[in-house]
Amino acid sequence: MPAVRALHVPTIWRRELDLVRGVGCFAPEVVPMFARVSTFQGSPERVDEGIKIAEEQALPAAKALEGFKGMLMLVDRDAGKSIAVTLWESEEAMNASVEAANKIRGDVASAAGEQIVSVEQYEVAIDVPV
Repeated sequence: MPAVRALHVPTIWRRELDLVRGVGCFAPEVVPMFARVSTFQGSPERVDEGIKIAEEQALPAAKALEGFKGMLMLVDRDAGKSIAVTLWESEEAMNASVEAANKIRGDVASAAGEQIVSVEQYEVAIDVPV
């Protein structure tokens, strides 16, 4: 199992009402989160197909896993490269999902005609919603 790479815990800002002064303020709430980053390489002509397969197969399967918090997919259409980032509520949840994630990733890569270039795990250091 690869080592988790970040050293910082993320800070998510949530809106709180300051009842004493009657004004709004932002207070930090420390919420640890972890990410698995999978890089794929395929044909530029099949990028849209890969996105559709990820939406229809990978996302529903990942949502069923304990501790799953979300997914991002980044694509470079010209290069045929894609990066899937799955987010997990804890390092334990991320590690417990390894076997299922390996199957999901392999199935998606096979269906989209892609190669799995790398799989890495990280601790999320900053997560600030707009």
